[in-house]
Amino acid sequence: MNNASLIRLLLLAAIWGASFMFLRIAAPVLGPMLLIEWRVGLAALFLFAIALWRKKALRPRTHWKHYLFLGFFNSALTVTFLIPVFGVFWGVLFLGESIGWHTVIGSIVVIAGTVFATGYSLKAAFAGRAAGGNVSVRP
Repeated sequence: MNNASLIRLLLLAAIWGASFMFLRIAAPVLGPMLLIEWRVGLAALFLFAIALWRKKALRPRTHWKHYLFLGFFNSALTVTFLIPVFGVFWGVLFLGESIGWHTVIGSIVVIAGTVFATGYSLKAAFAGRAAGGNVSVRP
């Protein structure tokens, strides 16, 4: 990885992390529905502006199946603590990445950290309740 890629990765991580902090602060004030509507709307406008700047057509009529597929698997199906698992899965499936010990250990550490931070309990999940921690952002 070159320095420019590392800087972009660190910037992405900072933006991603800040968005969760913002969600935690703003959800009680704005409510979860309004907050998510604004977040998704602003993200769509930003991506549209990037597409215009790069002079790339989005062609929703042509690529609607791809957009639906990505939306379903990235948003609807993926639970926050499973993002690293899906990231590894997508890398293997679409990019031909290989899974080494460093990938397995890194995924386990991220999942264990999320489980620890949220107080998630598999036993409680099957009982239909969260144990000890707040698994979702609620006011």
